Order: sequence, then C-alpha cells, then structure tokens
Amino acid sequence: MLDGETLPLIIRPRHPTAAQARVAAFCRVHKLPGGACADITLAALREVRGAEAAIQAGGLPLMQRTPTPERPFVFLHHEKCAGSSLRRYLVRAATKRGVGFFVPCYDGGGVYREDERCYAFDLSNATAAYSGGAPADLAAVAGHFNWGVWETMPSTSMNPPPCLSLVRHPVDRAISLFYERVFQDDRLGGKRLNSYSLGDFEWLLKEWKGSAFSMWRDEGFGDQVCKNLLGLAINRGRTPRAVEELPAEVRRRAASSLDAVLAIERLEQCVVGLQEDWTGAQRAIDYWFPWLSFVDDVRRNAGFTDAETRHTLRPELVAAIERCNTCDLAVYEAATRRVATQAAFLDERAAVLAAERGERAG
Repeated sequence: MLDGETLPLIIRPRHPTAAQARVAAFCRVHKLPGGACADITLAALREVRGAEAAIQAGGLPLMQRTPTPERPFVFLHHEKCAGSSLRRYLVRAATKRGVGFFVPCYDGGGVYREDERCYAFDLSNATAAYSGGAPADLAAVAGHFNWGVWETMPSTSMNPPPCLSLVRHPVDRAISLFYERVFQDDRLGGKRLNSYSLGDFEWLLKEWKGSAFSMWRDEGFGDQVCKNLLGLAINRGRTPRAVEELPAEVRRRAASSLDAVLAIERLEQCVVGLQEDWTGAQRAIDYWFPWLSFVDDVRRNAGFTDAETRHTLRPELVAAIERCNTCDLAVYEAATRRVATQAAFLDERAAVLAAERGERAG
C-alpha cells in the first residue's frame, strides 16, 4: 500500500532472478524509495522460494528455463515411446537458442541424416561436429541412453540433471516394436502378430534381440524401460559377439530380476509423459521446459496402421507380454500416478493464474 492506495504486484513463482527483475521494474514505475523496494524484494523472494519448496515437497522437479552445461537437459528415449518426435523438437529448440546439443541422427546444424550418426547409444560420439561446439558445451542431449549417461558430460554438476522420460504401456510398446522390427525382418517378416502360436511368440519375446537393420542388437521385448532406468540395457548398440564379451557379472545382472523400486525412484526424478496422452505430455513439457515448447506437427513413426491393439491381441499373447514385463508394468503404473500428480499441480497453477487475471480485470 502506498499513500493509502493498494498497488498490485503479481509475481509468478518461476525463478528468484525473474522475481527481482519484476520488483525492480515495479519500483521504478511507482518511484518507490530504496528501503521500501528492498522490503518488497525480500517478500517476493520468500514467496518464490516457498513456491519452489512446495513443488519439491510434492516430489516434482523445478522448472528449467534454459539448459546449460552445468544444468543440462536429458531426454531418456525409450524405444517405441513417442521419442522420435521429441528429439526433432529438441533439435529445433536447441538450434534456435544456440544451445550445444547431441541427438543421434542429427548433425551439428540440426539436419537429420540417417547414417552412422544414428548408431550412438551413449555420449562417446558427442563431438563438436554434433554439438555445435566443444563437448564441454553440451547442454541438451536425447537418445536411447542408459540412466547416468550425464556422468560423462564434463561440465554437469547435477545427478540427475533435469530430465524427461516418456513411457508407454508394455503391451502397446511390444506390438509397436513387433511391427517395426520383426514384421519387416527379412527372415521373420510378413506374419501378423495374432497368427503366432503361443510357443513361437514366447520364443520371440525371450530370444529376439535384432535391430531394424540386423546390424546391432537392442533390448527386444522384455522390460526395456526398466533396463534403461537401471543402466542395464547391455544389448543395445552391440553386436552379439560384443554382448558375449561383456563381463559375466554384467550379463548376469541384466538377465536377473530387475529392481522395480529403484527404477521407479529414478523415473520419478524426471518429468514424465505417457505416449497415449500426448496432449498431457506436451502440457508438462511446456511448463517444466518452456525453452522446449513446440507446436505439434506430423509425428514420426506413426506405426503399422492395421496392427493389433492391447484390446484385440489374443489374451494369451497379452499375458505372455505381461509375464516378461513385470518390471515395466510396475514402472508404467508409477508413471500414470506421476502424470496425475503433475496434472493436478498444473491444474492448480492454472486456477491461480486465472484468479490473478480476474483480480487485474476487476
């Protein structure tokens, strides 16, 4: 209140520096004395930090307004979980803002090139040619990476840094993977999923580790998301011989029961989206990563249009997929809860902003 008149000052709880700038502008407009302005600044900072504490108390991460080498952005792309589109948006945003990035298949100018660049499953190839600068300048990365990939980024000071993970129901993911990889395979291709016998399909779920180009292996149909989150995706990007040459203990851990509790703990350190709720995922990205905000366009990898669905696949085949994805099913259930928590926070925030707009209009 100034000279008996109430002067509204609305500060959105985003960042202390932004709050200070808003207060400074308010003081200049209303010609407030230094002491009064300092008091207002302290009050504003308390509000912002209180809002940040409330977000963290709810188990949600803080907003990342701009990625930096010290606080980079990491997109953990799980196969067949709507990640190709996100990688394209990331390249556009990073190029537009001059942010050093590494996204397999893209060169340093942001041009998609389906060549050896695509076969990168860690940051060992994150050279100046790809990032637009020295490796130390990397501030945004996206790919089929294991958890902890940021530990090889030379400047990052966070573990984990701001991260994003998109998750899909394991049955839906398996169907999509089948039609992209198996159905188009020269040896196995052309046979529809519902025509498989249970025995043949169970063999496929357990043993098939082929890639799109039959050159390198990937994680196949079983618990792929968990293996990413636990750092145990040992097949991806390796030849069969290279996998066999890994230490026996590494292979044993990857083949043993997976720690779903740890996988969920790690997932919940990231912003989470569901492949089947693209609108909700985009809403979360718009808030937590405003620098990455995008207008949705044509999605890549739309999938086999006449594929079976979770509801039309034969029940015994659905059950077989679920049996080899017990960890991923637990992670998916946790992801749905996390997405609901994020949505509730965003709904509450939208209601507060609507009320503020109403106060200004009144």
